[in-house]
Amino acid sequence: MVTPLLVFLIAVPIGIQLLLAAFVHYDAGDIGMNARKWAAIVGGIPIAGLAIYLLARSEHFYDPADDPFREQTHEIHPSRRDEPADPAATQSGSGRRSDGDATASMARQADNGDAASDDGGGS
Repeated sequence: MVTPLLVFLIAVPIGIQLLLAAFVHYDAGDIGMNARKWAAIVGGIPIAGLAIYLLARSEHFYDPADDPFREQTHEIHPSRRDEPADPAATQSGSGRRSDGDATASMARQADNGDAASDDGGGS
């Protein structure tokens, strides 16, 4: 025996999902997006599909002329003004890259005999 509550708990979410897929199919066709693809995404992925569609739809309407930040440059903090613009640039004399890669520097020191002994004793 199928209870009305069970029918309600299954039929209502499926109905809402189908209505959302139908709305997305209609809306995507109006704005020039692939209507079948977006209806399938929204119908197949319940909540995340609608969120993905809304994000993709908002990117579809970007107009650079309306962007209030297009003319502005990014600001640099005064404590960082002396740093090189290229993050992969090496610091002068340290032998260490700015991304923290000290492995090559340690290998060069070991080849030159400058590295200290790792055994803890002074042999």
